[in-house]
Amino acid sequence: MFRSLLASWQSHEDLAPTLPAINVASGGAPDPGNGGEHIAKQTMRDMVEELKVTEAVVAKTILLQRIATLIREVPETTDAFRGSDGFLLLVHVLSTLSTRIGRRGSQSTHDVVACIRSVFVLASEALKGHAPNLEFFEEFIGYSSLSDAVDLLVCNAVTADVTLGCLLALSFGDFLLVEFFSSLRTKLPETEAMHIQFLEFVPGLASISLPGAFSILWTFILRTINTDRALRIIVYRLLEHLTHSTHRNLAVLSMQNILPHLFKSWKANMSSAGDNDEEHRILAKILRHLFEMGASTQDSRDLLQCIVKQDGTLDADTFELLRSSAKSRWPQHFSLGGCSALAISSTDTKTFPAHGFTFMAWIWLERMPSEPHKFFSISFGSSDALTLSVGSNGVLALRSRAVQKVEVLPKSTLTDFSMDPRHSCAP
Repeated sequence: MFRSLLASWQSHEDLAPTLPAINVASGGAPDPGNGGEHIAKQTMRDMVEELKVTEAVVAKTILLQRIATLIREVPETTDAFRGSDGFLLLVHVLSTLSTRIGRRGSQSTHDVVACIRSVFVLASEALKGHAPNLEFFEEFIGYSSLSDAVDLLVCNAVTADVTLGCLLALSFGDFLLVEFFSSLRTKLPETEAMHIQFLEFVPGLASISLPGAFSILWTFILRTINTDRALRIIVYRLLEHLTHSTHRNLAVLSMQNILPHLFKSWKANMSSAGDNDEEHRILAKILRHLFEMGASTQDSRDLLQCIVKQDGTLDADTFELLRSSAKSRWPQHFSLGGCSALAISSTDTKTFPAHGFTFMAWIWLERMPSEPHKFFSISFGSSDALTLSVGSNGVLALRSRAVQKVEVLPKSTLTDFSMDPRHSCAP
């Protein structure tokens, strides 16, 4: 499938002429005003076409950086990038780099690493905050094609860590994370030094914005996590942070179905793990959070089978996991992030019920908004007839079309991140 995607380019590359270089450097993007946007879009198309026929790795890197700069300075060019097969081109570039890798520390390897980074930076710039591009990439390119393209890069020890770091950075939309694996690996076996270094990356590990990219990362990690102890310690530290940092990250990890793999590793080391085994302790902590989020019937069955040791006594660590699974606090729910909403339409209702209505919901907020934020509204037509919002101080406010002013509800102030509003409204 991946080869068929790229086959159409083979003939194009054989016949296409070399285009003149486009001089777009940082700060030199066309002015979006006075027809500049049209010029910028044409410049984008020209650079993408030039990249298609460029062979030298360094030249590819320069073009990738120029395209990323143009997207940052003129966001309107992202559509032209997509329309020129830009995303497919990025996958193609990645798929060709494995044959250019030289010895560790060589100039050719340095050039390949720079090109890998530039591809992922450009992909992030083109996808970040751009719903049409993200939809196009996920539907017509697919994360599986991206996975195929970087497979050989991950298999090569010289480029493995930087490629994993790029996937992590793409997942979170923060390219300070590119050096995550390679930097932390240099601090081992001094785990304390590794933990200190890890704290420098924490600001970038805010929220997983592209679960599909994280899924690719996890698939590659599974290949070597059992034989690469350094990678295993780094990954456990990462998962320990993610499982308790935000609810959304925990939900994404649960969706990736990482629990069975981690539990299998935990069971395999139960008999040999000592009281001071740091890996076993961190893994148990990760599993507790995952079991609290919810486990499948098979996972729960496997857990019950491990609770009794061969001598007939209870295993204390396994019993703690069982308690976490039994008190699972998260039923089936929606996790909304960014500009998202849950909309329910009805063609039977034209106005408010004569006797009023009741809105009931359990809502968990990760943090209070910086400005008043609407989390419930009713509309008849294009405008809201009623809106319930929460302010930065946790105070709820109600506004209706009948009374054109905001009614503050002081007794409904939110003092915790969780809330259970049950508000009855009369017309």
